[in-house]
Amino acid sequence: MEIKHTQARNLVTILEWLLKTAPFPYKITTHQNGELHVKIEVPIEKYYNVRRNEEKLLEQRNEQIKKHKEEESEEKND
Repeated sequence: MEIKHTQARNLVTILEWLLKTAPFPYKITTHQNGELHVKIEVPIEKYYNVRRNEEKLLEQRNEQIKKHKEEESEEKND
């Protein structure tokens, strides 16, 4: 089916992109002036899991730095 109206084709393009790439549930509303509003629900659980992973990585990195400094200090003392 060919869509001849430019704005309708553009909306289809946006919707196809959204269907392919949206990682979370979303709601779409439209307005008469051609605006398309997309509300994406970002789950708190995913955010906290990402945050915890970032904190773990930072903690591991700090431990590596600390260990490296201790090794350097031991080498200097030898």
